[in-house]
Amino acid sequence: QLLRQIQHVIRKGRVLAIERGALVLEQGREALHENTLFINCTASAVEMRDVEPIFQPGKILPQLVRAPLVTFSSAVCAYVEAHYDDDATRNALCTPVPFPRNVGGYVQSTLVSLANQMRWSQDKPLRNWMRESRLDGFGKMTASIDPADTEKTAIVAELRQQAMAAVGNVKRLMAGS
Repeated sequence: QLLRQIQHVIRKGRVLAIERGALVLEQGREALHENTLFINCTASAVEMRDVEPIFQPGKILPQLVRAPLVTFSSAVCAYVEAHYDDDATRNALCTPVPFPRNVGGYVQSTLVSLANQMRWSQDKPLRNWMRESRLDGFGKMTASIDPADTEKTAIVAELRQQAMAAVGNVKRLMAGS
């Protein structure tokens, strides 16, 4: 419904250049108001880098701790940095999720995300903070389920059980056995 409200759609191929007052496209030029703001959303927002510990002496290297949630990852790292005293504990709670370089890398990213989630669920203060975080919609939603709602609590229990089994299966598959 919302997309149908868009009135000005330009279909002239890829953008070749942005000039003051115009877009230069593969199939022509599109004149636009001189003060038009252009936002390029075509490039990757993530530079491919090797995974390193997030918390290092004298510095913090921001990285994902739950893919693909950049803002949630940042918030978790900020909470952990502010509430835990040593880098070893911080890094144990914030294992960087490797950015997938291909489809196969998605499995590894998901595995690390799930392992982080499991560690977080074992830390009561962190778990409670997450339940209140607006950035973790799923956690907040599951925490708000009425314990008397047996249908929903059964679904959540099944999800947890399947996630644990999936982690074991992924580890076994990745090991080649």
